[in-house]
Amino acid sequence: MIKIGTRDSALALIQTTMVIDAVKHNLGEPWGNRFKIVASKAMGDRELGVPLSTLGIKTGQYGVFVKELEQALLSHQVDLAIHSLKDMPSVLPEGLVVHPVLARESVADVLISNGNLSFWDLPSGAVVGTSSLRRTAQLKRLRTDITVVSIRGNVQTRLRKLQEEKIVDALVLAEAGVNRLGLQSLVSYQFNPLTELLPAPCQGILGVESRCNDETVAPVLGCLANGSLERVVFAERTVMRLLEGGCQLPLGVYACWNDQSSALDLRVQLLSPVDVGLVAEGMISLPADQDDAVWMALIHPFCENLLASGGTKIKRQVI
Repeated sequence: MIKIGTRDSALALIQTTMVIDAVKHNLGEPWGNRFKIVASKAMGDRELGVPLSTLGIKTGQYGVFVKELEQALLSHQVDLAIHSLKDMPSVLPEGLVVHPVLARESVADVLISNGNLSFWDLPSGAVVGTSSLRRTAQLKRLRTDITVVSIRGNVQTRLRKLQEEKIVDALVLAEAGVNRLGLQSLVSYQFNPLTELLPAPCQGILGVESRCNDETVAPVLGCLANGSLERVVFAERTVMRLLEGGCQLPLGVYACWNDQSSALDLRVQLLSPVDVGLVAEGMISLPADQDDAVWMALIHPFCENLLASGGTKIKRQVI
């Protein structure tokens, strides 16, 4: 029996089922009987009174949605852990490795509002809720006349605060989660991921974490392997690691393959949460025919330039 660890939210359980279904499709229906789902509540789900951007600092623990699952992996309580890859810290505990799986869902952020208003039609002074410091900084940059507040909890909890408690006038959420939950009909606006809200690193990607060289789960990981997506994840997570970014940093990163040049276009945006005019951003194209070492040699000076052009000042404001 292969034990799969996951958070106990509706979205996390749906994502875990998606992975199991993909394994059954690739390896055969009998594999469906080889899995046992072990669901638990992460620190990030329990500590809802603290903004996500400061929770890791407050507790001295980063990766507040994944650490308990990683501990379960290391202690052999579970054999695999399913994550939204955007929740993963840039550095994993020794002995663990994460694998991107399935196709990438939408990278866009979306607005759900009372009255079904688009973002640009919200009245001046409207209160918009988000759990992300990145989105907070980006939204303030797009419209200085709205108020952006921290609102925590799973998607259903946040929807209740919008629709029933009316604590906020609108929510901004990742479209990937909205789609997986079947809530597309609630969306009143989709932000352009290139010109409005550059997504979080690895937004829309599922990750399967395992112990290194664990032969027990090798068939599962082998059938889920996605070489093209692995390269995208390498680029986005390399930027995240070099800039030391996570939930504590207003960082947007998006890598996508260019159909014309065949290169991977890597866009990065680091924003100040207090000064809407302060932003360090840029794009670099990574040649598809080069290996990770060459890409690293290109990404490293690119990130150094971002830090020199304002990124270091921004980091001092938030970390």
